[in-house]
Amino acid sequence: MRQRGLWVVVMLAAAVLASVGLTVLADDEEQVSLEQLPPAVRATIEKHAAGATLKEIEKETRNGVVTYEAEIVRDGVTYELKVAADGKFLAMEAEGQEVEDGEKKIALEEAPPAVQAAIRKVVGEHPIKEVLCETHGGIMAYEAEYEVDGLEHSVTCAASGEVTELELGIPIGSLPPAVRSAVDARFPGATLKEVNRVQVFFYEVEGMKDGKTFEVNVCATGRMPGGDKGTGAKDDQDDEGRQKEEEKED
Repeated sequence: MRQRGLWVVVMLAAAVLASVGLTVLADDEEQVSLEQLPPAVRATIEKHAAGATLKEIEKETRNGVVTYEAEIVRDGVTYELKVAADGKFLAMEAEGQEVEDGEKKIALEEAPPAVQAAIRKVVGEHPIKEVLCETHGGIMAYEAEYEVDGLEHSVTCAASGEVTELELGIPIGSLPPAVRSAVDARFPGATLKEVNRVQVFFYEVEGMKDGKTFEVNVCATGRMPGGDKGTGAKDDQDDEGRQKEEEKED
């Protein structure tokens, strides 16, 4: 009876090992071209690899789940972009470190060389207070805050080093009369605390789709600051630059 029981255990263990072996053999990795990708996967990779060099793409199958990994190089830094089979962005890794949505403080020297050069060109000899690496949807941008004559300024760059936004603090007394009148009319009796002159740089793209004309504004990071015109799509601002109202407690 003991010997028979032992054989049963051995046979069960063999079955488990065989099952595991079959699972491992089912896993697979293969290199694919951009043209072989599903449309949704290709669109995601092209969006996040814009301005970078696409080195290779791998299709990976693990336990029946398919994902795609694209290796890209931007400003000398290698990134690994992971995309699900349905085109959903999963993650992006830079030099082995996963990049998650959010922001973190970094030293300027940690930014890509092109970003460092762009920031130094704008900031000049003024002292830099801090540099932030901001990631949204896997797309990175870099913001440097600095001071000029006691007023706070900031410059934001895409990972390519292209400047996408300038925010320049100005004295409240320097506010143009037309701007001051508009603010006073909307918020009579209000006390102004801070004034910034903001410049956003973007590309205005016009095209045709399904017989309809569209116009879209796109920053170098891929963000659309002004929404789409002619397609019915909307973003966080309308065509006239909707006024953003924020109430803050002292």
